[in-house]
Amino acid sequence: MQRRTLQWVAGSAAAVVLLGGAAFGIAANRGDDRAPGAFGPSPSTSVVASDPGATASTDPTADAAAPDDAAAAPTAGPAEGSDPADDTVVRVEDFAEAPPVPLDQPADPGDKAVVSLTGITRIDGVGRAIGERSGPALAVAMTIRNDTGAPLDLNFVVVNVYSSSGVPSVELASDPHVQGYAGVLAPGESADATYVFRAPTEGGPVKVTVSHDAAVPAASFEGEIAP
Repeated sequence: MQRRTLQWVAGSAAAVVLLGGAAFGIAANRGDDRAPGAFGPSPSTSVVASDPGATASTDPTADAAAPDDAAAAPTAGPAEGSDPADDTVVRVEDFAEAPPVPLDQPADPGDKAVVSLTGITRIDGVGRAIGERSGPALAVAMTIRNDTGAPLDLNFVVVNVYSSSGVPSVELASDPHVQGYAGVLAPGESADATYVFRAPTEGGPVKVTVSHDAAVPAASFEGEIAP
């Protein structure tokens, strides 16, 4: 009885050794040298996800040697010789002018949108916006009467004041006296507005232009103003 027991124990030990060796052989054939609990591809493989047709590379230095296209690409800048200014900005020289009339007379630029200057008053202009400077100024009040027979868009009205030297005056758009044109004027109706411009303290000749449409000459006024 004792001899049989010893034989059974020896046989069981041999079986355990054989099973352990088989398991070790299977693991060695798989080439799985990762630490227990590790997931994902082994460190020696790399896949470029951005290219569906790319194959795995077994070179661990492949990613490090690949150039960074995004970093190497130069930043696009403005074309050589291009004008950074916005070409859609309306400039003073873009407007043709109708023959000037005296400051106290109505002006019809040609489409029956009749403009009248109702007053030019000297004030202490207030500049509150960026780039504006307070100082002596002219408050130019006017009326537009729509005799065109069609609705008149007042959103594109542009007013300019020029000194005797022909230099345009700086507009003070943030002055509290300003009431600019906006909206649509019905046929037969009139609308008032006031614009403010910096001006020298001395008197002299001035020119005022009022444009409501770039395709129509601007109404033009010329005359003397008191100091």
